[in-house]
Amino acid sequence: SILKTVVTFGAGVFQERMCVVKEGHILWWDKEKTTKDDQEVSGAINFLINKAVCEVDPESPNIFVIRPSQPSGWSDAASFSGGARRELIFNVLGSQYTREQWVAAVRRNIVFADLAA
Repeated sequence: SILKTVVTFGAGVFQERMCVVKEGHILWWDKEKTTKDDQEVSGAINFLINKAVCEVDPESPNIFVIRPSQPSGWSDAASFSGGARRELIFNVLGSQYTREQWVAAVRRNIVFADLAA
């Protein structure tokens, strides 16, 4: 499954980013700064390497979180800032997809990666 749309993520202050969920990964970038296909994305999580869980925020109908499933954190946090224990908080307000669609797509990609590993 592929979802590609603008969502915001952060903690407290959200930043608008294009996000794609596909092939066992989630990728994000600033659409104002990344304008060519061959430019690097701002960040990515490879679920084949980084074991993750995706949870909804019970306080908000628009927010979900991707966090490491292992107590030690992400196996490889080199493709994003924030370190091995960073939790990524996404707000789908304004997205063409609902939080349920995002969460389902992320969870399917996590399962795909877990089965492939």
